[in-house]
Amino acid sequence: MNYTRTPIPTEYRGIRFRSRLEATWAAFFDRLGWRWEYEPDNLPGWLPDFALAGARGPVFVEVKPTFELLAKVTGRMHRACPGGDLLLCGLGPWISRPGDYACIGWANEPESEDSWFCPAPLGAWSGSESTAKNPRGTIGFCHEDGSFQDRITGCYDGGTYGGATPDGFEEWILLEWGRAKSGVRYRHPAERSHCTWGTRQAPDSRSPASLAAPSDRAARRGPSCDRLAIGGAP
Repeated sequence: MNYTRTPIPTEYRGIRFRSRLEATWAAFFDRLGWRWEYEPDNLPGWLPDFALAGARGPVFVEVKPTFELLAKVTGRMHRACPGGDLLLCGLGPWISRPGDYACIGWANEPESEDSWFCPAPLGAWSGSESTAKNPRGTIGFCHEDGSFQDRITGCYDGGTYGGATPDGFEEWILLEWGRAKSGVRYRHPAERSHCTWGTRQAPDSRSPASLAAPSDRAARRGPSCDRLAIGGAP
């Protein structure tokens, strides 16, 4: 695949990312309260861009400037980490039509022989008596057609993309993505004395901001590999 965009190295939270798109995803993960690590480790034939702290262990993430599923990329991801939780992220989250639900990218189904990548809906799971609970309302994602269990918290709300997902959630996700982009955009040196990169803006009280993690969430401290390997919801 020949990409038409030239990567722009970008610094965010003291880390130099290979592209502004990667830095934007890091800022977006922060806004969702997710623990992450950049370029965590070499897997056979693949260096993941991120590892997210998931319910079953690390969720390995590849970032590509695309609006569509890239079979060659997901094939390489699957060969490098068969049976693991994998996520391909593109140029940003989108609203799936019909259905009107927000997707973060394309997730695999680890128990499938070919890993079976499909869109990955975002939502808020409340949990049940037989699965994990989600008292903080942490946002997560699942597979569109496979398991509806949240990959971040481990919660399962039946056949839904998060039973606690409120009205207006889709628009709020796009707003948060816009804020993440603003947080990593280039600033002229004259602006930098007023720069607040990496800080969380006060959520709009009219949005479903109560779903987002508190600003003092451990994600802000820069997780280590061993913490991510433990997995579990933040």
